[in-house]
Order: sequence, then C-alpha cells, then structure tokens
Amino acid sequence: MTESVHSLTRMDIDECHWQNVVDVSPNKRCQVYSPHFFEKAAEAKAAGDLKACAVYGLFAAITHPFLRLHGKKSPFEPDHFFPTISDDHLVALLELVAEVPDSEIRTRIADMLWITGTSILWCDWQLMRIWKWLMR
Repeated sequence: MTESVHSLTRMDIDECHWQNVVDVSPNKRCQVYSPHFFEKAAEAKAAGDLKACAVYGLFAAITHPFLRLHGKKSPFEPDHFFPTISDDHLVALLELVAEVPDSEIRTRIADMLWITGTSILWCDWQLMRIWKWLMR
C-alpha cells in the first residue's frame, strides 16, 4: 500500500503535514479520510515525492479498513492492509500516536499497532522516554 521507501521516520510524517487532510474534512471519520489520503498519495507520486507518497499511502492504508464489531479473529475488513505496513513505518507511528489530535486516527493507529503486535514495542519506547526524562 505504501510506496517503496527504505525508511519512514516520525520527522518524515510530521514534515508531510498529513493532518491537513483531516482538518479540511467536515466529517471526522476514517472512511471519509481514506479516499483523500489515496488522492494525496497519487498526487505526491505524480510529483515524484516518494516520501510524501509513502506518508499519504500509509495513512490511506490505516484509514481504509472498516471495523467489524463481530470479527474477533480479524476485526478490520479488508484485513490485508495492516500486515503490509513495514516495521520502520510502525515505529514512526508508535512515536506519533500519543500526539495525534484526531481521535479517529489516533484510535485507528493504536488498534493497528495492537493488532500487528507493535504494542509490545510501545512499552519499551515508553520506558525509554521515562529513562531519558529521569536522566535530564
């Protein structure tokens, strides 16, 4: 789903200003954001901006699936999007999730991190942040 980029960092995500897609949307729902992220990814690809294409493609992949309330084994449909997200992208999202102002996307990122098993990394990351704060 995301364009082929070797790595994607939190800084890359921040520099892309992906929040503008959310800010201009009158209906604050992932299914509404998704087509706009796909459009922005296509625009960035056409302009040759592979980093922006990867960022928008990542958010398109996150916002595209819809929640199936009775799907215990696989709560999102279609369920093939989340496993395609690279480890680098997951780490960048892990660094970002707590600061995402939009509750829909913040929750979706947290769900995706949980489903992919990245939530285990979150504990390590939080401990690292606490350690750095204590060592100031």
